[in-house]
Amino acid sequence: MEVSEDAEPPDLAMPRTVDPVGLDLEIRRVDHESPAERNHVLALLREYYAADEGYAERRYRWLYRDNPHGQARTYLATHRTSGAPVGLTSVFPRQAIVGGQLRLGAIGGDGYVPPAFRKMGIVTALHRAALADMGTDSDQVGFMYGPPEPNNLKGLLRAGSVVVGEVQRLSRVLHPRALGPHSRSLPTLLANAITRALVVPSSKLHVEWCSTTPDARVDRVWKKVAPHKKGIFMVRDATFYSWRFSQSPSGEQAPCIVFDRDEPIGTGVLERRGARAAIVDVMSVPWRQREVLRALLLECKQFDAVH
Repeated sequence: MEVSEDAEPPDLAMPRTVDPVGLDLEIRRVDHESPAERNHVLALLREYYAADEGYAERRYRWLYRDNPHGQARTYLATHRTSGAPVGLTSVFPRQAIVGGQLRLGAIGGDGYVPPAFRKMGIVTALHRAALADMGTDSDQVGFMYGPPEPNNLKGLLRAGSVVVGEVQRLSRVLHPRALGPHSRSLPTLLANAITRALVVPSSKLHVEWCSTTPDARVDRVWKKVAPHKKGIFMVRDATFYSWRFSQSPSGEQAPCIVFDRDEPIGTGVLERRGARAAIVDVMSVPWRQREVLRALLLECKQFDAVH
């Protein structure tokens, strides 16, 4: 999802204070150094992530304040009279190489409006405020992207975003159990044949797990990969990899390095979900990507399937 600075006429650019639906509201960019502002953000994040006690605080510290590419740009809607927060959205900075130049992009997330204030135009107003803040200066976010939640997509489109593609989730079955309950009733010979057909081919590569601090071996892979990337691609150096995956408060994603003998040729991130696993990131030079992916699949051979 990319926000175009030319998507709307200049007279629709949002000022710092807006009244999108006739309510007494103020929309402004949050100062994360202000304790009062942080409390407003955390009040909404606690409601959004209510099922996981303490997660909002961990997420806020990690994602909003400790991001090595910059603090989050958060836009908050508050009731002007009472000061109560009634909605927010954030964009999280990501360095990108665009046409050979280092630019600051961002991925959007955490768009939330409490149920009592929905369908009033608040989400659209928040996204317009984020759009109005974009620019080409070195400290400004120049574009945002991401696969939004369905409930957030309409607000993004109304604010000037453009759909430029789709994200697809693919699965690789590794055991007949992943085919569903009917797999239990398969004849033994057929089940054995399916199991053999699902075996991932062996690989001469091997995998080692990253350290929890920035791992210099990731930088070795990044320096090989970056010159071969075309168009727009995101920076994935050792500092970013460590922050994004090793230090994530969920603790569910494990970054690793793929080696050909003693030479690191790729990286990956694995996430384990019960009987299934997920490969959530792969980085390698183009001509070795299939080999790297196979090595990562072999790391998941004890699971029923990999997403």
